[in-house]
Amino acid sequence: MRIKCVLGLTKDQWHNTTLPKDESKESQLKKKAKLLKWSKIPRSKQDISTIKQLCEDTYASQRKDILEMHKIIKDFQTRKSRKKITEEESYPEISDLVNEWPFLFRTEMTLHMNRLYNINVEDDLSLYMNFTGKQVLDYLVFSQGMEGKVLEQQMTKSKEKSAIDEPEVLSLLMLFSIHFKEKVGKFIIKAEVSLQMKDVRDLPIPLTPCILSCGSDLFRAEKYYACMDKYCYFATRSFREAFCVVFSSYFVFHLDFPQNFGLTLEYIQRQVFDINPEVGTKRAEGSSSSPVSVKILDVIRDCQAYHTALQKANSVNDQDSPLNLSKSSNISFSQTSS
Repeated sequence: MRIKCVLGLTKDQWHNTTLPKDESKESQLKKKAKLLKWSKIPRSKQDISTIKQLCEDTYASQRKDILEMHKIIKDFQTRKSRKKITEEESYPEISDLVNEWPFLFRTEMTLHMNRLYNINVEDDLSLYMNFTGKQVLDYLVFSQGMEGKVLEQQMTKSKEKSAIDEPEVLSLLMLFSIHFKEKVGKFIIKAEVSLQMKDVRDLPIPLTPCILSCGSDLFRAEKYYACMDKYCYFATRSFREAFCVVFSSYFVFHLDFPQNFGLTLEYIQRQVFDINPEVGTKRAEGSSSSPVSVKILDVIRDCQAYHTALQKANSVNDQDSPLNLSKSSNISFSQTSS
């Protein structure tokens, strides 16, 4: 994976390895040992509140090990580019860090992201999907024609059957990938239900963080795997949970977004989580001098225009009838192609 510049953070924030006043190296090691002990206990018997507090308390130590891993990877990449790698050397394994901090690679990945960027991944996503997200979904369904309607039907059926947690999040990603002409398969990869975590390394999946959706289709998955460097580090039955963990990993480890899916993830970054740095971008094909893509600005403007036109149509209709026009009404607005 290509290591990117620190996005939207000061050097002090990214390199924050200072221990709290009431902590020492010894106390950190003891808490780390407790976390390792908890990781060997079945999830159903784990004390979640205790684990979260231990993760919070050891944040600085986690940052230190992440930075050391970065240094090792960067050194390896530099020597590889100069053809100074010996035959005995292999690419640094993310599994080494997983073994040191197992909970960092589970739902507590979002805790680290929250602390790093001073946000709340789960709450911010829920807030967005409950309000602005619904309007954006309506616009994308409208603008994508038949493809949008088919996805809307799949989302509706999925909600009725409770096939996945919050199918709107999956629908949003899929609709944006269509709108931006990107490939959702770069981030969400369909896999067999029988797939085991240990067998992921044998699959032709990207090195960048991604979600394996194990089931008949993306809307009917029975489980989701979070993967990075072709290593499966987390399993869940909730797509929303898998998304929060995988999306957070791009920021916790400062990695490029995958090619052909960068616009979709950057929209989520900027509009859902309000991470809007003045310089820099996580899109591998992006320009650091012009961080915000015109395509993202266009879809924001077009969505607003669509709903303004819809409101006007409803207002006119209210004068003649108590019934509002639906989103399928014949409305028009100036839409910029992306």
